[in-house]
Order: sequence, then C-alpha cells, then structure tokens
Amino acid sequence: MPFPRGEGRRVPAVVHEDGGDPSGHVSALSGVAQVVVEPMDGALGRGFAVAGYPVFALVDAAGTVTAAGFDPKTLSARVRTAA
Repeated sequence: MPFPRGEGRRVPAVVHEDGGDPSGHVSALSGVAQVVVEPMDGALGRGFAVAGYPVFALVDAAGTVTAAGFDPKTLSARVRTAA
C-alpha cells in the first residue's frame, strides 16, 4: 500500500549506511518518500533521539514529533516528553 501523498504532506525516510550498498533501499523508498542516507550515528537519528530501528514518527507542520514508536500502528499515541 503506498504512502498517502497530498498537498503539504511529506514522508521522510532515513536509510542508514551499514557498510553495504544502500541503493536498493533508496530506490524502493524514493517513489514515496524524501530519502536521506546517513551513518548510524547521523544527525537525524541524534536529533530525534532514536534509540532503535526501525522507528516511525508523526511530525506536524511545525516540525514537532507528535507520536513515535517501533510499530506504525501505535502512532496515534502521544509522545511523552520530559518535564
């Protein structure tokens, strides 16, 4: 099932370099997402405090992560933030 596309909606995908050739993943995702290739300790993973893979997140129009998890079915839950 393809990702929904629409005005103002973007789907990012991060492919991590692990010593192999990432071109297969990039090719598979490029039709439905804006693909970034970075090392395992790359800026996006650090910036979003990713603790494992694969990880899925909902990001609102302001760039705020509103939900995150390892199972995309759980993305309706709100992200808990440290007080």
